[in-house]
Amino acid sequence: MVDSFAIITTVQNKITAAIDHHRSPVILHEEDEQVWLNSEMPLAEVTDLLEPYPSEELNAYAISAAIKSPKTNGPELLRPIGQRLVPEYDYEIYSHLSLQGMGMTQARQRKLDLGF
Repeated sequence: MVDSFAIITTVQNKITAAIDHHRSPVILHEEDEQVWLNSEMPLAEVTDLLEPYPSEELNAYAISAAIKSPKTNGPELLRPIGQRLVPEYDYEIYSHLSLQGMGMTQARQRKLDLGF
């Protein structure tokens, strides 16, 4: 027995196109896994699964170019070295800060401002 694997690819989706790659890996949806593994399934039905994964469910970020060398190895090669291709969070930055406490609440401040 030989332990091995293969990565099956298909045409690019929007994410792989954005990183200038002409193909993307086939990623099965969980509900399709048993179809893929069923040796009785007609070949036409199995090959129908070889579609690009929906790009809105993926993201990408730059990693070290050292990953291309067969002489290098290690998990550090997979650490991001740049920002994600598609921002995953929207941020709002507020510039107003106020210190409250020691009995000075916004309601008490309003009373003081009104002269009470």
